[in-house]
Amino acid sequence: MKKKEKITGIKKKILFVSFAIIIITQIVQAFTQERVMKKLVSAYVESIISKQNEAFTANIEGDLNEALGVLNATIAVANSVSADDQMLKEALKKTLTYNEYCENLKTGEYVVKQDGTLIDVSGWTPDYDIRTDVFYKEAGNENKFVIAETNYDDFSESIVATASVKLDNGYVLASDISFQNLSDKMNEMVLYDGDCFIINSNGTIYASNNDIEPNTQLFDINEHLSNTATTLIANKNFDLYEDNGWMIKEEQIADTDMYLLNVVPSTAISDVVKRLILAQIVIACVGVIVLGGAIWIVTALILNPIKSVTSTIKKTTDGDLTVRV
Repeated sequence: MKKKEKITGIKKKILFVSFAIIIITQIVQAFTQERVMKKLVSAYVESIISKQNEAFTANIEGDLNEALGVLNATIAVANSVSADDQMLKEALKKTLTYNEYCENLKTGEYVVKQDGTLIDVSGWTPDYDIRTDVFYKEAGNENKFVIAETNYDDFSESIVATASVKLDNGYVLASDISFQNLSDKMNEMVLYDGDCFIINSNGTIYASNNDIEPNTQLFDINEHLSNTATTLIANKNFDLYEDNGWMIKEEQIADTDMYLLNVVPSTAISDVVKRLILAQIVIACVGVIVLGGAIWIVTALILNPIKSVTSTIKKTTDGDLTVRV
């Protein structure tokens, strides 16, 4: 009985030492992997955000370039008839059909003279000196339209990028490039309960994934996020930025004062890592139990023959020569 207890004690010691080594190893591995996983998940999220931002801005930039291509083709005609108001109006009327070639050109073109007179066949009449607008002051030269300003137009319920160019006689030819339903597209970009915005350099929201009223100031929604976003824009820092529990990635829509702001809470990464670690712990516990059973069986297979040999030697020593070895 004592021998059996001794053998059992050895098995328990082997099992205890094995368990201790395995558990300590798993704990050290869990701490190490948590840090590694955080970096890997963070890099993965950054990669997704970057690709989404680039794809979204590339889509808008493609639409802008298409519209600018159509508009640039009209400059020669506008220059040739700009001396005659009636002929100029006839030429502008034709631009009202440009949406047949480019869906983002919905309102045609209009002209502003040096004295502030507006020629707009759509019937719009400003109640201010239109020469104070940015598109008039920063119109493109060298017979090429440029995006002079962007804003949210309440009437058309769309983001409007105004393109303009200075004609040979000093008139400014302009057109509004409109973008609708961008908020719906942004819903597809949200990661881990984050938020997406299109803002300008002053933090004015043009579109968002969460139905925020356009022309709302980001400052009124989240002061810290607004300060961070506008500072990053001012510094032209479009790398991933982590601050105050957020991962922030901005992307400028080329040649415009529009920026795509993608925000993901850092807690989302922690939650993912915690779930991965928990899954690892569960798998490790199951592994320890299975391994413990295997160690117990293997130990028994090794120690039982030793126990038998020891018993035989003991009997032989005691003078019993009838035992078999």
